[in-house]
Amino acid sequence: MSAVIGPMAPEPIRAKWVSIPQTISIFASILAPYLGGILYDISPNLPFTIAIAMTAALTFISLVQRVE
Repeated sequence: MSAVIGPMAPEPIRAKWVSIPQTISIFASILAPYLGGILYDISPNLPFTIAIAMTAALTFISLVQRVE
């Protein structure tokens, strides 16, 4: 993601715009296994079902926004 954002961001604030996605990625890397474990305790299929549903929803959203 940084390779895409870096050239697009204005030079005075480039570091800020590169660090934001990296920070979000780090927090997701910390929280995702914990939440996945909780969901797995509820049902072994639940983390995968939610991941599939989220992937489908995000794909739909990206396709709708691309058309407009």
